[in-house]
This record gives sequence, C-alpha cells and structure tokens, in this order.
Amino acid sequence: MRRGGNHMQLEALQDGRYCGLRPIGSGSMGEVYLAEDTRIQRQVAIKVIRSEAIIYPDRSNIDDAARLFEQEARTIAIFNHPNILPLYDFGEEKSNGVSLMYMVMPFCPDGTLATWLRQRSNAGPLLPQEMVHFTGQAAGALQHAHDRQIVHRDVKPSNFLIRSNGDDPSRPDLLLADFGIARFAAATTNTSRTIRGTPTYMAPELWSGVPVPASDQYALAIMAYEMLVGTSPFQGSLEQMMYQHIHVQPTPPSQLNRNLSSDVDTVFGIALAKRPEDRFMNISAFARALQQTVLHTPTNVEHTVEATPASNAIRATLAISTTEAIHGTSRTLTLPNGQQVNVSIPAGTANGQVLRLEAQSTSSPTGGSTDPLFLTIIVTDPREAADSRDAVGGAPTMIGSHSWPASTRANRQGLSRGMTVLLIVLALLLGAGSVAFFAPFLLKNNAASSTPTTTTNVHATNTAPASTTVPTRTSSTAPGQTVVPSTNSQNPYANSGTLILDDQLLDNSKGYGWLTGTNQRGATCEFRGDGYYSTQPAQGFFHSCPANNTDFRNFAFEAQMTLVSGDYAGIIFCNGSADTYYLFRLGVDGSYSLLLMSQANSDGVSLATGPVSVNLSQPNLIAAVVSGGSIVLYVNRQLITSVNDSTYSHGRIAVFSWNATGTAAQAVFRNAKVWAL
Repeated sequence: MRRGGNHMQLEALQDGRYCGLRPIGSGSMGEVYLAEDTRIQRQVAIKVIRSEAIIYPDRSNIDDAARLFEQEARTIAIFNHPNILPLYDFGEEKSNGVSLMYMVMPFCPDGTLATWLRQRSNAGPLLPQEMVHFTGQAAGALQHAHDRQIVHRDVKPSNFLIRSNGDDPSRPDLLLADFGIARFAAATTNTSRTIRGTPTYMAPELWSGVPVPASDQYALAIMAYEMLVGTSPFQGSLEQMMYQHIHVQPTPPSQLNRNLSSDVDTVFGIALAKRPEDRFMNISAFARALQQTVLHTPTNVEHTVEATPASNAIRATLAISTTEAIHGTSRTLTLPNGQQVNVSIPAGTANGQVLRLEAQSTSSPTGGSTDPLFLTIIVTDPREAADSRDAVGGAPTMIGSHSWPASTRANRQGLSRGMTVLLIVLALLLGAGSVAFFAPFLLKNNAASSTPTTTTNVHATNTAPASTTVPTRTSSTAPGQTVVPSTNSQNPYANSGTLILDDQLLDNSKGYGWLTGTNQRGATCEFRGDGYYSTQPAQGFFHSCPANNTDFRNFAFEAQMTLVSGDYAGIIFCNGSADTYYLFRLGVDGSYSLLLMSQANSDGVSLATGPVSVNLSQPNLIAAVVSGGSIVLYVNRQLITSVNDSTYSHGRIAVFSWNATGTAAQAVFRNAKVWAL
C-alpha cells in the first residue's frame, strides 16, 4: 500500500483475488475502489475503511473495532431484499502496519439516485408516481433492516445506488448501500457520543447521537419532500439546519407544489414530527400513507368484487388521544359543509392511518348515511386531545382544512444561552459541508404473467413440502385435522427464516393495526377474546380484515382458520393497495383457489385451483410462502401447490370470509405468524 494524492494506492487484496484496484470514490471514513474478482471474473466495488479515520485511544479499542466491524458485516450479510445492496465479502488486512478493513459489494455503473435526480433537475419536481416508486422501494429496504434491528442512520439519495429497470427505463430501481458503517463508527468510542449523518436529512434525535428506526423515516420523508417540491425543507449553515430540524416546522409541501393536496401536508407533518414517537408506527406505514394521499387511493376500503371509492367522498382529519387510538372511540364531527355526523374509530387505529367510514348523519332529517368519509387519524398526546375538547366545551369536533399536528408545531422561542454557546462552538469546530462529525459535547437530544407456471398436487395427501425441513403431519390420510401450532419460532416451511410476526389474534395490542369495525353492509372485523373474526352477511361479497401496519417481502405467512359459516375463508398477502393482492381461499365445496386480484380484474385471475380434503369447521393451518416470484401454498403444513408469479412482491397481510351463496359468512382466525426468508 502507498498513498498517492488523496487515495491509498492498493494493488491487490486477499492475496491477489481482488486485483487492479483503482479508486472511484471516497467518503468521510474511507474510499471505494473498482476491482476485478479474479476467482469468478467479475467487477466488484470494494469499500476500504482507513484506520486513521477513527480515533483509537489504545490497542484494545482497535481490536474491538475490528470485531464490531466483522459482526456488523455478518449482520448485513443476512439481508435478503431486492433493494438492499448485497455484501459479497469482507475482511481485514494489514499493510505497512496500517489495518485496512474492507467490504466487497456489487459494482453499480449507473451511479446513485442523487446523480440521477441532478441529471433530470431541469424537468422540475418528480411526478407523484415517480416519487412513490422510489420511496416505496426505499421504505421496503429500510423496513427489512428495521425488522432486524438495524438503523441505517444516513438515509439520503447518494446512499441509494441505481440499477436500470428494463420494464421502465425512466424509473430505475434502488439499492440501499452503506449499511453498518455509521454503526461501526459510533461503536469505536466508549467515552463520548459520536454523531454521524448528513445534516440535511438528520432527524432531531440524531443531533443528540440517539438513532432509532423513526430516524430513517424522517430522512426518507425529507427525500420525498425534495422529490415532490424540488427543494429541501431545511437549508442554511450547519448550525442553522440543526436549529431548524429541532425547532422549525418545514413549509407544507402543498404551498410549494399546487398539485399536492393538504392531505399530503398531513402525512409529512407526521413523518417529520420532532419527536420520534409522534411519527408513523413504522416506515412502511409512512410510505403507504404517502402513496394513498399523493395518488389519491384510499386505504382500508373493503375488498369486494365491486369495491370502488365514491367520487364524492369527504376527506378530513381528526386528532384523537393515544388511549382512544388503543381502545377505540366514537365522535360527533362537524364537516366542512356544516353537517354533523357520528363516526366510530376502531380500536388499534394507528397514527396517520386513513379510515374509510360510513358516517351516520345527526343533522339530516332522515338520519341516514352521508357520503363516504375518508378520515386521516392523528394520534396526539392525551393531554393535547383533552385540552382541545375542553376548549370547545364538549361541543362537536370541528374539522376543516388539514393542519400540521399540534405535537409537531414549530417551537419559535429564542435559543437558550446554552444552545447559543453550543452552536457557536459547533460552528467553530465544523465546516458547513460536513457529512459526518464528532461532537462529544452534544450529549442530549412491484400484470400477472399471462400464462403463470403452476405445479399442482390434486390431493393434499401423500405429498412432501418443497423444503428440506418436513413440516409436522397431523394425519397420514388428509390434512383436515385440528392443528395446534408450534410454540417455537422455527420456520416449518423452510430450513431458515426469522419469526417477525407472532400474534395470537386476541387483541390489537401488538401494533400490527388489524382492522376493526363494521362497514355499510354490516360486514365486520373484530376481536372477541378467543380470536379475530371476519363476517360478511351480504351475498356476493367477501370481507377482508388487513393488518394495516405490515408490509412483508420474501416471507412465509401462516394463520389458524376455522370457517364457522359461509362458503370460503382464507388469507390475503402482498396487498400493496386496495385492489392489488393475492387471495388464497378454502371452500366448503372441498376446493382451494389462488386468485390474483387487480384493479383491471376485480373478479380475480385464477392462478391455481383444485380439490383439497379438509374439515373447515375445525381449526386448520393455512399458509403461503412467497419468495423470488414463487408462491407455495400449504394446508396444515402439507404442500398443496406451487405457482410462479411475480406480479406483486410485497404488501400487507389479511384474512377474510366469503359469502358466495347467501349464507352469512363468518370465520375466526388465531395464531398468525410471519417468518422473514
């Protein structure tokens, strides 16, 4: 190793396996080299971490840093997501007494999202569909990491590499990069707090060195804001941006882009809340809410063969307390047209969730239903909600145009003397262009295949599952026996996987946001103490009960199901919007079906169908395994069929009951589990 210019000159690594290294980029802690992997003849990118970029008090800390780096690299290696840059290799070498730690990754010649955005900046802000494309992929990658307890800490356009999209060249796919580096850097000091990030995208808590998953949500919201309006919400010197992130609410995006509605302002107001706990429950919920409001597609609309949102729907915002969100509540609202209506907010409603409600008018002479009401819920501090009710003396809640959440309003008081001194010191120590800095003094604060390939076993008996781990059989002749789910976390459908959802479905306390309530046809989703019930009294419809705060990719989804009455029941998965999802149903006629549901074909396209011998009046395990364009279906952990279809890759999970012939449908579900593959 020798140094030339601003780069370390490396000829080879790993005894010549990686050779012909030439620098192609650099960062605050290291450099990136283009190299040839001589073993398999491919180009790779190698990020090398310079030991001098980290302050080591003594030799033991060097050893700790190396161990932590390897541990973090192994963590990154478990990721299996199409929008996360994979890790090929990692290691450590010494050259001339200097320790070099490196990661080997794919070489992406198309550059970064930041470069792509700059190249098309003359065209103005992105179209909403373009922004949704990018934020959806970014959120999916980050949620995958958050589910594994990893916080990125430095979400920004330059940390997303792009890959050409053959289906739509104008919208490249994203690959999230630079996982683990910030965490590794922060772990190398024991006596002070290390603050890392890019000021433009740093959530308030990051300025205090306290990263949480919601910090990544905040940064992604900044990115989405920039893509929609063409400018960052916070600008200025380093100290000015620090102050703005902590105290100032950004300009509502609808004021900068007239094509955006005030509903979009509400979503950004939540995602950019100053306190992490005031933001969306997870980053997937933020991306979903943003998609719903920007593209004007409602959420929580009943999944039926004729469900379409009414064009005269009323949209409004309602603030409720945390207690009301957990336990549910009823309110009398005054709509912008002066009409008073009664609405019921179901238990388990999440902050930022959009509810479709059939409100009953109290001011109409007939007392009938109003136009459909799409209500955006903001969960505030209980004291704020109480104060707002007290202020109007118990009068009906008045809702009009959307406003920023009270908990996220700007604190416009002057700086304290301590903060002023802190900012002066910070300004003296740091340049405004810094992207990573050390501040020990700052201690607090995605059309179905026209001919999908299907492999079907006509009977569920005498079949073997498509995995090396054989699921437990409860019968040698048929899968229709009562099943008691295993209490351990091992994935019964594959030889690997991490249990990431485990819900007995007794209540909504685990935060998955299972839908509860009754719609205009009397169909319900509700917890009854012994399980989660879906009912549909209306003939010709099925009623879906989704877990609104979920978004899974490459997973196994299992639930215990009992059909009390009706014709069909089953599970839904990869539910990306109201009209796009897969539906796996079992029928009392002894059949199973896998349907591809879409807006273009609300009756669904049959991907697989056949007989299955089960007693639906007893509990049965129904499961789907989705991975890399393959869908494998199981009943009582016995293989039923496998289908190749990649129309949908991720989304929410749900359960449903179906009334096809006029017999009111009711199904009870228990013990929902999801394993990440």
